Amino acid sequence: MGILERTRSILRVDAVELVKGAEDPSAALQTLIEDLDDDLAELEEAAARAARDSEHLIREAREADAKAAGALDRARDALRDGDERGARKLVEQHVESRARARRIGDRAAARRRDARELEALVQPLAQRLDEVRSLGRVPFGGARSDGAEGEPGDAAGRVEAILEKLQEELREEPDTAPGVPHAAGHAQGRPEGGE
Repeated sequence: MGILERTRSILRVDAVELVKGAEDPSAALQTLIEDLDDDLAELEEAAARAARDSEHLIREAREADAKAAGALDRARDALRDGDERGARKLVEQHVESRARARRIGDRAAARRRDARELEALVQPLAQRLDEVRSLGRVPFGGARSDGAEGEPGDAAGRVEAILEKLQEELREEPDTAPGVPHAAGHAQGRPEGGE
């Protein structure tokens, strides 16, 4: 599969679902980021190469066109000098050079279209890479940084887990001010069961 088709496929895939379905979502996410990074670099290089190829082919087509024009001018001169045979050969060169210039021009136009198509995919792929990188800041199912379980994109589950963690931390904190009730049932600055 070429970079063009691969990039289009990447842009159609739901990265969250892809990573979520993996056995090890963190490893899958890291691999996906590395692959997208490589694909973006390859896409940018392919676009630049196609643009360079197009420019090179345009120069080559212009040279062939100039050669054709030169052959036609020399054919006219040969006819004026009475050299019909030489004029015919020069006209044949003119026709061949014109045909070559057209073929090269067609190739140049095709490479320019390739370059534009590739360039048009660079920005969307860069955005997809940024989106996937941002997934690394959101915990995925299984073991999470906050110790809770959850699914990617499960905002309610993440909020619940954060609240539970905060409640645990509050329960574990010693009272700092006497007489201030504590979230874990401390009353009047004394733990439950009294002192």
